[in-house]
Amino acid sequence: TLADAICDRIIYNAYTIQIEGESMRKRKGIPE
Repeated sequence: TLADAICDRIIYNAYTIQIEGESMRKRKGIPE
């Protein structure tokens, strides 16, 4: 359904942002 597609998109985007944030943090050497 459309709602399922929207939820999948939101979850996918949130997951992608989280991964990018972690990789950027490692690259810049910023501690937790």
